[in-house]
Amino acid sequence: MRRKFLLIHKWLSIPFGLFISILCFTGAILLWKSEIAALVGCEANDMAFFKAVTQLHRWLMLAPENPHGGMSIGRLVMGAAAIAATLILLSGVVVWWPRNKQQLTKRLTVNLHQGWRRFVYDSHVSLGIYAVVFLLLMSLTGPVWSFRWYRTAAVKVIGAEDGRPGGKPSEGRHEGGRPEGKPFEGRHEGGRPEGKPFEGRHEGGRPEGKPFEGRHEGGRPAEGQRPEGRSERQGEQQGERQGGESNSTNPSANPHEGSAKGGKNSAQRTFIYLHTGKWGGIATKIIYFIAALIGGCLPLSGYYLWWNKRKQKRIAR
Repeated sequence: MRRKFLLIHKWLSIPFGLFISILCFTGAILLWKSEIAALVGCEANDMAFFKAVTQLHRWLMLAPENPHGGMSIGRLVMGAAAIAATLILLSGVVVWWPRNKQQLTKRLTVNLHQGWRRFVYDSHVSLGIYAVVFLLLMSLTGPVWSFRWYRTAAVKVIGAEDGRPGGKPSEGRHEGGRPEGKPFEGRHEGGRPEGKPFEGRHEGGRPEGKPFEGRHEGGRPAEGQRPEGRSERQGEQQGERQGGESNSTNPSANPHEGSAKGGKNSAQRTFIYLHTGKWGGIATKIIYFIAALIGGCLPLSGYYLWWNKRKQKRIAR
C-alpha cells in the first residue's frame, strides 16, 4: 500500500512540481499585494509587477482571450497542477505516516549534522507535514477559479447556491422579490402609480418648467459636475456590489482581488477566505504565507532527492 502511494506521489510530482512551485511562490507574493502597494503609495491593480505575478499565478502568462471564463493552455495547466497538488499532498501524508513513536520523532525533526542530503530529506518530510493542512486548503479551493465544473461541485459540497445564500429565491417569487406574473400592486413595473406622473413633475421625473440643477435639459450632467446626490462612497459601494456579483458568477474572478465580504454570495466568500487565509485575520495570513513558501520549496527538494537517487543507482550499476 505505501509503495503504491509513493509511486503516485513521485509520478505526479515530476510533471507538475515546477508548476506547483510557481503557484505557491506567486501566491505568497499576492497575499501581501495590498500592503506592499500601500507602502509604495500605489494602487495594487495598477502596478505592472502585480499584474505580471497574477498572470503567472493564474494562467502561466498564457491568458485566455476571454479571461472571464475562457480557457487557455495556461489556465488548464495551472488548474490541473492545483488538483495534482491535492493528490500529492494526500499521498505524501500516507507515505509519511510513522509506524511507531520513534519514527514519529524522526519525521518531525530536521537533522543538521548528517550532511546536505539528509538535511534536504528531513526538511522535505517534516516541513511538508507541518504545512500540509494549509496547503490542502489552498489546493482544494484553487481550481474553483480555473474550472467551472469544479466550482459547481465545490458549491454543492459546502451547501450553498453559487450567488445566493439559500440556494433559491422565495417560493412563488422572482429573485428580485416580486410575485411571479404581475407588477407591484397599483403600479407600473417601473414603480410609478398607474395613470399619473409623480406630483408636480413630468412623467420623466423632472420638476415642471426647469431642468435638474446642474444639468442640461436633456438630463446630461453639466460639464465638470458629478450627478447630484452621488457621493464617492456610493460609487464605491456600487463597485463592490458589482465586483461581488462578477465574482459570484465568474470562475475566473481573482481570489486575491475579489472582495472577501462576498455579499449574498456565501460560496464565493468561503472560497476566498479558505484560499487566502483571511478567515483568521493577520495571524492565518502569516501562516499561509509561510506554508506557501514551504509548498514552493517541496517540489524543488523533491526533484533534488529524486535526481540524487537516480544518480546513485547509476553509480551502483
